[in-house]
Formats: sequence, C-alpha cells, structure tokens
Amino acid sequence: MLLESWTYVRGEALEGGPRELMIDFPTYRLDEESGVLVSYRPLSLNSSVKLIVGEGTSLSGDVGSGVSSQIVGIYNLPADLNDYVRIVSVSDDDVVLRLAGEEVTLSPGESREQTWEYIETWAGGKMRIVKTIRVTNRDTCACRSADSIPASSLADLPAPTGLGLQRLVQLMFCLDIRPRIFSGTVLSRSEMQRL
Repeated sequence: MLLESWTYVRGEALEGGPRELMIDFPTYRLDEESGVLVSYRPLSLNSSVKLIVGEGTSLSGDVGSGVSSQIVGIYNLPADLNDYVRIVSVSDDDVVLRLAGEEVTLSPGESREQTWEYIETWAGGKMRIVKTIRVTNRDTCACRSADSIPASSLADLPAPTGLGLQRLVQLMFCLDIRPRIFSGTVLSRSEMQRL
C-alpha cells in the first residue's frame, strides 16, 4: 500500500527579497492507471514492509521553487514521518494516522490536508509562509525501480517528455545510474551526456 505525504510551501516576501532556494529531483512517480510506482532510485524494501510512503515537498512563490521527493519503507508502527504526520496503524485497506494531532482514517483514494500560515523572520527579511500538508491513501501499487522494469512494461506507461525527460536523464546521470531501460530504450552513459 502506498501513502503519499506531500508538503506544499508558498511564500510571500513582506520585507527583503525572495529567497533563491531551488529544490529538484522528484525520485518517483505513480502511474495511477496501472498502479505502478516507479522509483528513479534503487528501492531497498523487503517483505516485512508494512507501508510504502512517498514523501514530497513543493516550493513556490518567494520561498523558492521546485519539487523533491523520496520513497520510504515503514517497518515499525507507530512511525513519525515529520512533526505533523504520525502513522498509527495499517489494515488491509485503511491507514490510521495523526495529522497535526487529529486522528484520521484514510481509505483508498481518500486525502486529508492541514494548512498553516505564519510569518518567518531571518536576517534577510520577513516572509509570510503558507504550508499545506496533504496525506493521501493511494491504495495498493506495484513497486519497480526504473532499472528493473522490462521495456515492455515501460512502453505502457506515460513517459516524461521535454524538460521532464531532460531532468530525469540529468538525475540518472548525477546518481551515476549506468545504462538503464527507459520507455523501451536503453540509454548509455554517453547518450545521457549528449542529452
């Protein structure tokens, strides 16, 4: 089962200029039609995993920009994902968690979110921050590392194109991922460098 916990942070500079923080490299994607979770980094999960969690952060506005994510295996419960999300229990379909102190049960396809607004002050200025954490029960999924998916399976998945493809290839190169199968094509290190 996949639980996704995504943090959205938007900032508005009140004093001083915008921050120049850039985050990048989402490390997974979920094809909701096929239920396949594709990790762009090697997965090290074993059969005792109780829950797979996709954690992500998106920055926008004056606070910065970009997206970052990771896949985490939960082996022991309860488990704290961050200061706001604690996974209490997992059944066949449902996930019980505490979101900002409130206990909620998420069935497959259900989401819950919490939003905070606050002022952050630092040496460079003052910023209004709006932070939203959305937790979604994505239900069951098949997990695959991008390097272990046969070309025939990838051919059926929507592939990133344009800038998304370029960033994926750059990520693969930065992580020193040697020739891999991607969208039915084997990309060698030299081909990745040319992109």
